[in-house]
Amino acid sequence: MTRSLTLSVDYFELFRITFIVDPSPCQLIIQFLQQAEAHLAASTALVREIPTTPNGQNDSRSEDGNMHDKLVVKESKKVIALKLLALKVAAHLNWNLNILLKNIPVALLQILLNELMRLTVDGDIEEIKSTVSDYNSISEETLFSLQLFHRWALLAVVRDSFPRRPIKSFVQVQGQVDPAIAYHALNEIIMRNLRESTAVSIENLEKCIQCGRVLKLPVSKCFPVLSDNTEDFSLIWDNCVTVTPQEYHCQLYYDLGTFFFYQEAYTQAYTMFTHTQI
Repeated sequence: MTRSLTLSVDYFELFRITFIVDPSPCQLIIQFLQQAEAHLAASTALVREIPTTPNGQNDSRSEDGNMHDKLVVKESKKVIALKLLALKVAAHLNWNLNILLKNIPVALLQILLNELMRLTVDGDIEEIKSTVSDYNSISEETLFSLQLFHRWALLAVVRDSFPRRPIKSFVQVQGQVDPAIAYHALNEIIMRNLRESTAVSIENLEKCIQCGRVLKLPVSKCFPVLSDNTEDFSLIWDNCVTVTPQEYHCQLYYDLGTFFFYQEAYTQAYTMFTHTQI
């Protein structure tokens, strides 16, 4: 009886410790993206130094008259696999921006959303993010990633206006700076850019509502798990969940209302909130 009790206590203690140290989904995303960025930085190679002209501008032609590349950045299979894992976890959370914003530093969350856009959007994502898209002609997957980004952009601005505790990473690895500290300066730059582009995000979300199309929400099964033997991969968009306009319009109206309320545009906020009833 004593032995049985001891084993039970030991098992309970092991279970308790395992439960405590298991990372949350957001902590996993942080770790995956941190590792991906670290590997990407290590693989970034300056091929040749670009000489400058007398007026201080970069000259892509060297003294021998040949053209040289400025920078070559190659994403290894490991980097791609880590980013896909981060997206897989975010999909497991149903892309819940309230959870993601609360637990992931702005800089890392932007990397996550940029990666989703890179996989779903044709063209330069930086240019696309800064313009108003034609929501009648884009794919349903693109529709999802664009509305998600612009919702995040507005909600991040609102959240940044409130005092909050720093976001802590799961494990403080020796020699690795906590993301809340490492990304502090970058977070400030990102927030400044988001504040300057709120009008574009508002217009994009309004256009998204007006298009009245269904969107495809990527789930975990859309993102493959890569192995060392994986030579090529494709995303399985057939596994996406279809979301009707009535369902996601409610969320868009609520997020727009939240932002207008933050701006003290109470009439516009009231109008948005009245549309949230399905």
